[in-house]
Amino acid sequence: MAMAALMFSSSCALAQDRSTQAEKAITELLFAEEADEFTAYRFINSRGYVEIIFASNTPRDVAKGLMDKIKALPDVAGACESFAGTPCKRF
Repeated sequence: MAMAALMFSSSCALAQDRSTQAEKAITELLFAEEADEFTAYRFINSRGYVEIIFASNTPRDVAKGLMDKIKALPDVAGACESFAGTPCKRF
């Protein structure tokens, strides 16, 4: 029983670490791409799955380029997008 609890605890810590690493990587990427102005994100679960929320008027090719880069990040297990954000004056 103690071994099962230890294994569960280890897997929870690993999932949280992955989520923390994914958050750091996404934040750095969005800042480097100057996309932090028209995006937001939220984690769907602790394993590194994330939803990127784009401003509603974000050009789809811009969003696709960012999504490709986000999905390529090693600590991001998966990503989906939404265009439910407030329109951005940039576009």
